[in-house]
Amino acid sequence: MNARLGAAFARQRLFTWGFFLTVFLIGLFITGDYGVSCDEPLDQATAAVNLKYVLSKICTPEFVNSFIPDCASVSDLSVWRDRDYGVVFHLPAYFIELALGATDPYDAYRVRHILNFLYCFFGLWCLYAAGKNLFSNGYGILLAVFFILSPRFFAESFYNGKDLVVAAFACMNLWTLSRLLTRDSLANVLLHALSAALLIDNRVIGLAFFATTLGIMAVKALLKRDYVRQGVHALVFAVAGALLVVAFFPYLWEDTLAHFAEVFGNMSVFRHDAEVLYQGEFYNDHHLPWNYIPVWVAVTTPLFILALFALGLAFFARDAGLKLWRRRFKELAVPLPLMLLFCFVVIFGSVLSVIALHSSLYNGWRQMYFIYPPMLFFAAHALWSLRQSRLSLLRTLCWAVTGAGSLWMFAVLILTHPVQNVYFNALALKPWTQYYDVDYWGSATHLAYEWMLKDQPLGEVNFCHESYIFKANRTGMRPEDRARMNKVTCDLADYRISNFFGRDQQDYLRLQQIKDTPAFKVSVLGQDILVVYKGPARTSGR
Repeated sequence: MNARLGAAFARQRLFTWGFFLTVFLIGLFITGDYGVSCDEPLDQATAAVNLKYVLSKICTPEFVNSFIPDCASVSDLSVWRDRDYGVVFHLPAYFIELALGATDPYDAYRVRHILNFLYCFFGLWCLYAAGKNLFSNGYGILLAVFFILSPRFFAESFYNGKDLVVAAFACMNLWTLSRLLTRDSLANVLLHALSAALLIDNRVIGLAFFATTLGIMAVKALLKRDYVRQGVHALVFAVAGALLVVAFFPYLWEDTLAHFAEVFGNMSVFRHDAEVLYQGEFYNDHHLPWNYIPVWVAVTTPLFILALFALGLAFFARDAGLKLWRRRFKELAVPLPLMLLFCFVVIFGSVLSVIALHSSLYNGWRQMYFIYPPMLFFAAHALWSLRQSRLSLLRTLCWAVTGAGSLWMFAVLILTHPVQNVYFNALALKPWTQYYDVDYWGSATHLAYEWMLKDQPLGEVNFCHESYIFKANRTGMRPEDRARMNKVTCDLADYRISNFFGRDQQDYLRLQQIKDTPAFKVSVLGQDILVVYKGPARTSGR
């Protein structure tokens, strides 16, 4: 029996290592397929400002000036517009770029994208480890598969150094919490404080995870009547977490309380001011409908995961309600119910706080991506709850839907490569470009540039942007390709690019009224998300 168990364990471990090695190798292989997002040049600039500040504290001025290119033109942190941005990813990434000599944008962005993938790969492993700790090894793999099969998260894992890195650290936070709930040691308290600090220092709304952890410790103390131990652990967690938040956020090193108040205050009423297209209507991002986040989650998440999430919530509510009704409090003080309570509070507390505070939100729900790993926990919980259920028909149906949904989403990842970030499910209104901001990162633009260079293999390529597209993708091209690109006004262009993303309402409407036949287009599941027209516009454009 022991030999058989040992062999089964060895096979399980081999499968797990094989799974993650396969994901790792595929990720490294396809990293170069993705474009550059519009935020990356800004993030790089913010990293340079912070690196200059940090190095000035520990190095000589001569070294700082020699290490950071054009250091004299780099702003001081105290007056930098985005000084309140966390740089846990961006600062190390920029340091590594410089250390490797990747000073040309083409090389620099590829280094950043590999690092972005590595951060997210680590988050994927953390999500698996959390599932393994609280369910089983198989369900840990299932959680990782769910994350991979979410197209927007898959694609943005390669270039979104803000929201996907936040999601990766949210996965880490779930893993460290699972360790703390299964083994209540001081070392696990400190490890969990580290993950909470990293999350906050990427995006300050990570305080939701920090505060909810303290709430879970209080609940555990009440249910187990273990007040002293939990009180000490809560104190250690709070103090260590606060110190680590400051340590990893250079702007907080001086005048800490005032600067943290500034960072926190900017969280809900951010300085971004733009129009967004939502359900076919135009809204200022400071005055969005209350259902903005729920609808975006609903139309961009794979349907089978949405169904499992809802079922997992129902099982959690049923089980917790029955235990409370029967006063079986100790059964709620075990790891899995506490983790699910944590996930429930993070998801709904964060969404409700954004609604209540009328927070300014960008395109889509990317600022709230950190709630997705907790959502996946409920999806896995739905299947876990059915493993020994008498509801055999429901169990069979759920696994059948999960299998079919997973196969379909795997096909979607392949069919939509490398623009999985614009995925919408069957609930979304069509055509997508008339109801939602689609390629708001502008990351698909490199596909248009690549086509134009092939279509005109020699000489200058005179092009313009019909839509609002940032130049990051052009900056990140190979130097020899970049040199051939010549941006002109649309009345002089040989090629005109549109990703249907406008500056304002009139701009959106103008883009929809262009009737020219595209010479090249990128479509996702039958929906055009990028087109290139040949020849100049009839009237002067961009």
